Amino acid sequence: MSEKTHDSPFVGEVRDGLKTTVLGSSILIYRSIDSTNRVARELAINGADEGTLIFAEEQTEGRGRRGRSWFSSPESVLLSVILKPDTSPSRAHMVTLMAGVAVAKTIRQYGIDARIKWPNDIIVRGKKVCGILSEMGAGRGALDYIILGIGINVNDDINLYPMELKETATSLKAELGKDLPRVEFVQSLLWELEYQYNLFNRHDFTTISNEWKELSDTLGSLVKITTQSKVFEGEAIEINRDGALVLKLQDGTLRTIFTGDCTHCRSTGD
Repeated sequence: MSEKTHDSPFVGEVRDGLKTTVLGSSILIYRSIDSTNRVARELAINGADEGTLIFAEEQTEGRGRRGRSWFSSPESVLLSVILKPDTSPSRAHMVTLMAGVAVAKTIRQYGIDARIKWPNDIIVRGKKVCGILSEMGAGRGALDYIILGIGINVNDDINLYPMELKETATSLKAELGKDLPRVEFVQSLLWELEYQYNLFNRHDFTTISNEWKELSDTLGSLVKITTQSKVFEGEAIEINRDGALVLKLQDGTLRTIFTGDCTHCRSTGD
């Protein structure tokens, strides 16, 4: 495994047509690294500029929620970005919702019905096409940085996926029936992500939450949420202004959950 950056026509083309002002202030690409989030975190600790982007052609130890592995192929888009918003650590989780909106809206530009599964998955026809992982660094109650990692199955051949993923994962290529222009896709994604990030920095969490609701595949469904200590089952009825999921439990009480694993049971309309 090499952790040396290298020149890449892909990154060069992304940079040349990028219309953002913050995201992409610096762009690094690695042939093979363990985790783009790990590299981004080390760079952030050492004072890297906000908006620094890290791409990888191969990620050997990509992670999802709770340390799960994340499978990827050379045709995926694997990136992490360093963010340094002026907000409190208690608001950091809103970055995941913001990113979900940005990814889903970008994918939908290509005629694919992307939806958001709470808290951090983008799905198409019930299958996962993107995972999002945000991690923060904070000290003495102040937020130092947020590392936002995004892995998208863009032009992956799903026939090459491990058997256990073929029933649960898909790619944009598989849904569209042809390759997507990856450079154009990444440029569109970064533009949309910066737009949402500007809303975040203006503390316009209501707009982000409303857009999330419109794209949600979770609201209105019966779900099981597994937290570190308990399991809750009920109807997902709301995402509040703080980005927490509100469940109506079987006894009629309401439960607000900020983080957990979500399994869809069925729609309440079934």
